[in-house]
Amino acid sequence: MKLKLLISTILAIVLSQNAFAGTGLIQVKIERVAVISNVPVLPHLAGNMEIKIKNGFTPPAGVNCDTNFITTKKVNDPARSMLTLLLQAHASQKDVQLWITDSATHTAYPGRCSLQIVNLLPL
Repeated sequence: MKLKLLISTILAIVLSQNAFAGTGLIQVKIERVAVISNVPVLPHLAGNMEIKIKNGFTPPAGVNCDTNFITTKKVNDPARSMLTLLLQAHASQKDVQLWITDSATHTAYPGRCSLQIVNLLPL
């Protein structure tokens, strides 16, 4: 019986962290895009991507994170397709729509949101 209670408590904690994660869409200009080198620079891990937002951003309702940087785990963009779009947006200075989350399962850097979707906008 104690084991069953322990398992249900652990499940409740894990599910509650994901249940309260905030997600939302922002439209921004990219100031800088960087990929952490092959050598980790704590707390960054090698291959993670960091995006500096020009003039910061206002987080969507329910999203709590740093408003200047978005840091994404390499595993969230293994083919580097989001990185390619971000570099295009930066080079052209086009606005870009970013779907971000503050979910602990996606966070690559404490206190920062992580990128989930990139959408380039026409000029």
